[in-house]
Amino acid sequence: MFIVDNRIAEIREKLGPLLDEMGIEASVRFTSRSATVSFLPKQGETCFSPVEIVFGDKDQYLEDDYEASWSDAHVKVHQFHCRPLGETGWEAWESQDRKRQRINRKGKDLYRWLARLIESNGVVPTGGVTPYCIASHSFANAYTMIARTFPDVRVGQQILSDDGSPTETLSFLDAQGRRVEVSMRVGDAHATVFIDGQTVMTIEQEDTRAVRRLALDLARQQPENRPGV
Repeated sequence: MFIVDNRIAEIREKLGPLLDEMGIEASVRFTSRSATVSFLPKQGETCFSPVEIVFGDKDQYLEDDYEASWSDAHVKVHQFHCRPLGETGWEAWESQDRKRQRINRKGKDLYRWLARLIESNGVVPTGGVTPYCIASHSFANAYTMIARTFPDVRVGQQILSDDGSPTETLSFLDAQGRRVEVSMRVGDAHATVFIDGQTVMTIEQEDTRAVRRLALDLARQQPENRPGV
């Protein structure tokens, strides 16, 4: 068993006031070789910290009753980029990179360093949970493709499934004045295209070229070249 209780207790004691102020709390997850401490939203909050502390993570399996120590720990900092979806008020937060930092401090200096690291990196909205924050990167790409042709495209988000996965929808009027909706459920492979409430086709969510072709087809005036005609 990988024992990390003492380290978690230390983190909660030393960093507790800062975590409370930021609306986050320490939470641990285990693998066969490591324990990772993440700083996740407290109840009622919707943002998390991009900083993680990893104990272990060695090349071999850990022995029974191995107690986590700062000497074999490191910090991961995930770097996010915010992409506003035009003037809709919605945004997408995308993980772009992560950096690994060694822990070379001890005692009070260690916790001062961790506090500065967590505070300086702030919190990141949780897609599909934080208001006006989308969950699907494919959806953000689809918005970019469609908004090039239809600048008045609208964004909607609903929780329609029991597992809590949001369904995100782009809606706009095509060149004939028909109501078009492109619906993507997080976790699905395909998006569904509706015209005036009728299903006309599906496309792969990650296929941005297909989304772009759809937008160009809907912008043409000739009905024979339109989906659903």
